[in-house]
Amino acid sequence: MFDYNNFISRKKKAVKRLEDEIKIGRVDEDIINLLRIINRFPLAYTTSSCSGRIQLIDIPEDMKKCNAKRIAIWHGEAPYQKIQKIVDTYTANGVLWMKTEPLIISIAVYDWKVASEFLALARRVSLKNSGVRAISLGKAHIVVEFLGTERMDIPLKHKKKVLVTPETLKFYVELANIRMRRVKEKIPRLEREFLELYRNYVETYQKLLQPQDQI
Repeated sequence: MFDYNNFISRKKKAVKRLEDEIKIGRVDEDIINLLRIINRFPLAYTTSSCSGRIQLIDIPEDMKKCNAKRIAIWHGEAPYQKIQKIVDTYTANGVLWMKTEPLIISIAVYDWKVASEFLALARRVSLKNSGVRAISLGKAHIVVEFLGTERMDIPLKHKKKVLVTPETLKFYVELANIRMRRVKEKIPRLEREFLELYRNYVETYQKLLQPQDQI
C-alpha cells in the first residue's frame, strides 16, 4: 500500500524542481508544455525527460559511461558539414559514436489505473518501448517510462581511424534527421492525447485523491 501523503509531498517537490530548471534553461523547450500538462494530473508527476537528441560522444573501449566525453549535441536535426568536420579533425580516445536518441519521459504515478491509462496512451502515439520501469513502496509510486523506438547508434571513428566514407556519413546523418523529425512530431500528438485523457478522467482522478483509495 502506498503512502498517499508521501506521494503528494514528492510531487510538490518534483514540480517545483521542474519549474526551477525551466527558469535556468535546463529543460528542452519543445517539451515544457507537455510536462506541465502531465503534471496537471492529481496522481502523476514527471521526474525526468528529454525531447530527443542527436549527439557525438567519445566512448572508451571498455564502454564505461563515466569516462565518456560528449563532443557535440543537437536537440533537433544535426548538420552534416559540422559532423563531417568533427570526424575529420577529432582524435577519439576510444570510439566516436553518433547517437540518435528518442523522446523519453519518466512519470511517477500513484496507482495502477493511472499507469495503465498512460501506457495505453503511449501505445496510441507509437511509443512502443514504453513500460513500467519501477515500483517503489518507499517513494510511494510506480514509475512509467515513455520511450520511442527511434534510437540509432553508429560508430564513426576509432581513435584516428575513420570508419565511414563521406557518402556513408551523409546517409547516416540524413537517416538520423529523419528519425529526429519523427520524434519531434510525437510531442504535439502527446499533448493532444494527454489533454483529452485529462478531460475524460479528471473526475475519476479527483475521487482517487481520497486516502482510502490507495492500492
